[in-house]
Amino acid sequence: MSLIFDLCVELLRWLAHIFGTTYVRINVIIFCIIEPLIFLIGLYIIFEQRATIKRLKNNNKIKS
Repeated sequence: MSLIFDLCVELLRWLAHIFGTTYVRINVIIFCIIEPLIFLIGLYIIFEQRATIKRLKNNNKIKS
């Protein structure tokens, strides 16, 4: 498990070097901004898909 963590830390350090910023800033950008946005977008997609499925099921009941 520590190997995975160490690889992730090295990735963050590499990204910080590439973008000319710090490890901490990259960490905040990824885990406090990007990850929650992806989660919220995923939730939105799930609820939209559920609403679409429900609407399609209701349309099929009306046609039958």
